[in-house]
Amino acid sequence: MITSTHFKCFLFLLLQATSIHSSPVIQAEHDFKVLLKDLSPSARSSVVYPTDAKWANATERWTSIALPDLSMVITPTGVKDVERIVKYAHKHSFPIHTKTSGHGFVVSLRSIKKGIQLNLRPAFDFIKRIDKNTVEIGGGTKNEDITYWLYKNKVRTMTGSCGCVGWMGLALGGGIGKYSGQFGLVTDVLREVNIVTPSAGKQVASAKRNPDLYWALKGAGHNFGVVTSALVDLEPLNSDKSSPVADSNDYSLYEYFFPVSRIEEIVSWFEAWRLKDEHKQAIVYLNVYNANDKNAPVGAQNITQPTINLSMQYWGFREDVLEPPFDALKPLYVMRKKVPWPEVSKALGMDTASVPCLPNGMHIHRSHYPTQISRLDAASIRKSYEWMAKKGWPWQNETNDRKAALAWKVFSKGKISSIGVDDTAIPWRDRSITTLASLAYAAGDPVLAQKAKLLGEEIRAIMNVEKDLTVYINYAYGDEGEVASYGSGARLSRLKGLKKKYDPKQIFSGFMPIKI
Repeated sequence: MITSTHFKCFLFLLLQATSIHSSPVIQAEHDFKVLLKDLSPSARSSVVYPTDAKWANATERWTSIALPDLSMVITPTGVKDVERIVKYAHKHSFPIHTKTSGHGFVVSLRSIKKGIQLNLRPAFDFIKRIDKNTVEIGGGTKNEDITYWLYKNKVRTMTGSCGCVGWMGLALGGGIGKYSGQFGLVTDVLREVNIVTPSAGKQVASAKRNPDLYWALKGAGHNFGVVTSALVDLEPLNSDKSSPVADSNDYSLYEYFFPVSRIEEIVSWFEAWRLKDEHKQAIVYLNVYNANDKNAPVGAQNITQPTINLSMQYWGFREDVLEPPFDALKPLYVMRKKVPWPEVSKALGMDTASVPCLPNGMHIHRSHYPTQISRLDAASIRKSYEWMAKKGWPWQNETNDRKAALAWKVFSKGKISSIGVDDTAIPWRDRSITTLASLAYAAGDPVLAQKAKLLGEEIRAIMNVEKDLTVYINYAYGDEGEVASYGSGARLSRLKGLKKKYDPKQIFSGFMPIKI
């Protein structure tokens, strides 16, 4: 059964129908004794095979829509183990699938055949303060652990929204989140990256060392190897309360609900508001809910008409900025909550202890159909809702085995767009609104799966007000292709050249692959 209490996390997770990459040709059966002999005793004893009783737990994922085909699971004890595993996999053309929490859900993961799963936890689950402006974060560290560490040490850097996802996977795909107004993308705070590549072994990538690889890792990083750790920029708290970007130990959550009959009015007002300075610290989600929708916050689940919801998350508690203009619109329902900022994920049902973060989704197919846009369009929002209703897909049916959600995630674009589009592998910095059609349904029904895919693509086409499709890869379905994921022309050629240099056998091609 799909649990509904914290379904909103479905819209955030971070890091999908047919294969989009031809896997390397490998032997059907393989003797791994040579590899195991070279590993540390702990790594050697950690190995799990498909015939072992521990296999199901070792390969469990957030959703079964995108399961890689695996030969073995290894938990390395350090960088040396990783180097030996990657070298062996490169020599024998075995695909490698790295795992922190198992939340990657792009269907391109299905292209992994007879692969090796490399667990980054616990060996690379660490946070180490280097100096007042720098922290080293391990490749297996979860987002929530970093958030609490920042809070305890009175510093800030960019993190994501869901506590349970791996921070590094989030960064390698770009990384959007609540603090983008201040820090940009998660990838923007990466100063130096430690990576083990197939053809060049252990490398350090930064603006001065291997700058081309550094550029590629910031947005297309899953394609080049195993990132074991990274040096990350820190910022001290800004205690100047008069500053429009002053820090606070509190985070404000606001929920405003209006009838869908007012979509045009609300969107017009909101578009004018979001361009003002008040939006610098805020992230705002526009969600469309059905009547009595169990996906809505608890207090709004009894509203007997379809609604458009403004869900606002704001660093600090600024009643003077937020409350008067929003209340003047006379919403059907208002919720205000102030929480310590590291507990925002918990307040929204997105922390590691919440239901959506638990590894219980193998009986569920969860799929996202995102696009990046530069403006909100009321007609598109209305048509998306009406099309969902017309097609008869339930927002949540009685047996709770199907769900749907429509969202427009509006990030403050100032910091995101201040970094040049050619400075990283992210192609969509001028499009700071992420639209998302999310569908969940019970696994095992191919007819239902095909219906969901068709509906998801139809609604995405309606939500996309741009002339072309651009996707945030951490939210992607997984078959959108290279141009939608990474751009075209010189930037794509550059990525392909780097892929050929560092991973010529394409053993890191499960997650939104760059083809060569």
